[in-house]
Parts: sequence; C-alpha cells; structure tokens
Amino acid sequence: MKRRFLLAIGLSFALTMALGCGDSDDDKDNNNPANGGGGTTAGSLTERPNSANVVVTKENVQTVSNEVNTVAWTAFGKAMQTASYGKQAADYTTNLDGEVSGASSGKAVVKGKMVSKMSGTTPTGIDYDFTCTLYDYSDDGKLFLGGTFTYKGAATYSGYTLNKYEITVTGDINFNGTYQGSEKFTTKMVMTGTAEMTYDVTTTVTSGGQTFTTSYKM
Repeated sequence: MKRRFLLAIGLSFALTMALGCGDSDDDKDNNNPANGGGGTTAGSLTERPNSANVVVTKENVQTVSNEVNTVAWTAFGKAMQTASYGKQAADYTTNLDGEVSGASSGKAVVKGKMVSKMSGTTPTGIDYDFTCTLYDYSDDGKLFLGGTFTYKGAATYSGYTLNKYEITVTGDINFNGTYQGSEKFTTKMVMTGTAEMTYDVTTTVTSGGQTFTTSYKM
C-alpha cells in the first residue's frame, strides 16, 4: 500500500512547475485585493509591512506563481516525508499525519487519509483525501506562505495493475514578503493504464486590486 501511495505522491510533484505556467485568459479589476492576513480558511500568514510586498502585475505574474507554487509543493513534499501511518482499521482506512518546519519560518502540516479497497486479498483501488496547511511558511526568509491545498481523488487497479488515476488538487494560498497577494488554483490529473499523465490547471492570482487567470493543459 505504501508503495502505491508514494507513487501517487511522486506523480503529483510533476505539477510543481506546471501550476505556474500557461497563457493568460483574463486580466480584470478586483474590488477585494488580497492582503497578507486574509483569504484562506486555514493556515496563517503574518503581516510584513517592512518587506517589499511587490504587487503582482501582468508582466510578473508567471514568475510570482512559479515561486509560490514551488515553495508550496516543496513544503508539501517535505511534510509528506514525515507523515506517520496510523493503525490500519478494519475498513482499510489509513490516517496520515505529518509536519515539517520551514527552513526560515513557520511550518507545513499534512493530515488526511487513504482508503484501500479490496476484493478478498486483491486491491481494487485507493481513495486519497488529505490537506497540506501552511502556517507562515518560508524557506528563504523572503517569501512567506499561508493557506491550504487539498489532494482528493482515487486510483483503481486490476490486481496490482493501474487502471486509472484521477486526482484533483485545489489550493487557496496567501503570500507576502517578496510579493504580496493570493493565489487560488485547481489542478486535475488523470492517467489511464500506462498512458502519459494529463494535466488541466487553472490558476488565479489576485494582487493590488487586479486578478490574473492562467490556464495550462498537457
């Protein structure tokens, strides 16, 4: 089970750069610009009035999104490496719990579960449902993140052969320090059998009263 779970996590990290890529679909005014302290339902981010807090623009949005997503997914990966596997229950639910400190500030916490589906002793699938929460997380002491992203979906098997892997990752992240704003994204990943993984990504960055939406498919 752990091998199949780690396969799923490993596949997800191919998104690190993809999340910040794509063509701009929409640039529009937003009457509720993000600040360093709001916009997420979990996680936290300290205000940094003495930092640069550069506003995101059409010209730098790809750079900012790449930096934010790289830090967020790196934190997620580190937290997953620390995750302990709780006692397996009769319904084959395995609880996950991991935490890692940022190299400079804050922490990333992963909590959730996997549900393994069986036909006798043969696996038929795994359901994934876990969340990474960022609390004032920073590795470089310059760019800080707060917020969450959630990983949900399933893999189905015939014996130990993968039939289909379908995951949706949704994120709601605030950032400040080097830049200031917020980012929401939805990423859908699908792999059938031995075919290549496909990605459908929508990312929305809000800063300085403007919103920039990008999309990426592969």
